[in-house]
Amino acid sequence: MPLLTMVRFITPISTNRQSSAGVPKLPPTQITSCRTKLSAYYPFQHKRKTWKEYFGGPPCFNCLAEHIIDEVKLMDAKGAERYKFHNMNTGAEEFHKLLIACGASLTYATKEWVNNHYKWIVWKLASLERCYPTKAAGKFLTVANVLDELKYRYDREVNNGHRSAIKKILEGNALPSLMMVLCISAIYSHPDVHKLEAVGTDENENSIKNKSLLAAKRNMPAHIELTDGWYALEASLDVALSEQLQKRKLFIGQKLRIWGASLCGWTGPVSFHEASGTVKLMVHVNGSYRARWDDPLGFCKHVGPPLAFKCIKASGGRVPRTLVGVARIYPVLYKERLPDGSSIVRSERMERKALQLYHQRVSKIAEDIMSEQDENCASTDDSEEGAKICKMLEQAAEPEVMMAGLTSEQMISFSSYQAKQKEARQNEVAKKVENALEVAGLSSRDVTPFLKVRVTGLAH
Repeated sequence: MPLLTMVRFITPISTNRQSSAGVPKLPPTQITSCRTKLSAYYPFQHKRKTWKEYFGGPPCFNCLAEHIIDEVKLMDAKGAERYKFHNMNTGAEEFHKLLIACGASLTYATKEWVNNHYKWIVWKLASLERCYPTKAAGKFLTVANVLDELKYRYDREVNNGHRSAIKKILEGNALPSLMMVLCISAIYSHPDVHKLEAVGTDENENSIKNKSLLAAKRNMPAHIELTDGWYALEASLDVALSEQLQKRKLFIGQKLRIWGASLCGWTGPVSFHEASGTVKLMVHVNGSYRARWDDPLGFCKHVGPPLAFKCIKASGGRVPRTLVGVARIYPVLYKERLPDGSSIVRSERMERKALQLYHQRVSKIAEDIMSEQDENCASTDDSEEGAKICKMLEQAAEPEVMMAGLTSEQMISFSSYQAKQKEARQNEVAKKVENALEVAGLSSRDVTPFLKVRVTGLAH
């Protein structure tokens, strides 16, 4: 099983610092704040070795040393959470007490926090014991090393405010679409298609149902757990990746370079234990690559290589990056969505004709409605002075003479009344035109211009 890694490798701590009872010596308990420095090794004074520099090469799984107990040989992430050092019966609960005794704050070093980090630390150290039995020789998975790792993580996360990739994503401070390297720590659902295919070949009355079940099972997304070494997040795989999982090409302990992922079920900043079972990382085959054994977990500093055309899957999600050459640019086309849901694609010349016809039909409807509009005074408030003057002018034999005899106050009232009447008529006409256009199906046009280009892939 490939080992779970951190960014850099820390040489295992010597296990000689023990009391006569076999328990690592701890500093005396002191009343301190959450800013108390716990780790004696962070910040590091010297440049740390990489995995490749320390181990010399990838792990070997041909044989396991006899001194490794079965519990360590078969340990997975779930088993690491329950693991106890049998010589001292020390588990996550005891390490929580030890960390508090070293000066950690109960506000930050909660039981959930310690249990989570204890799980990933133990799984990592147990993986090192399995993968490098000669180099490890029982020196990695020790009480002292686990406690020092917990202190280191407390200093990094609590005292210095450093956060891992998954923690940043869950808290909304980083995009899940960024390129990152994560490790498969668990497989939750693994559809066994071979069994269904065997059932589907039986010639009986249920064969049609079995085939339908097989098709539905193939389209069901598989669910796995991904970790950055500090926290974990459930992930949903698309159909293509689910097929790779079914073919055993994806397995626990494998590192994946993921790019262009998205979150499902995330509504706002959430803690790691609140996100369990509710927030999922949606992973697609076009943005997933196998990572090297010594690639550090977390966000990548550089973008990945462009994806070749032959590797792009039609239903494999977004393509994060590719390299193309434009071979031909076609004329602009226009796509109109009709009210019944259908669509029509037109050339630029045909779109101009369609737009002209549309404007003609709209103008005809508007003109018909405006011609029917009554231009006479239609005030409902006969007591208004402007309305009275308007009625008098309509009934007068010589309205020009009457207009000349109006006072300035009467002219102002009449002009104000005319403006109100004009605005009311315009609003009424606009409503009638809008209703008529809606009935005729001409209220608006949903037209989207688009451009077609022919490209050739340049990535290999």
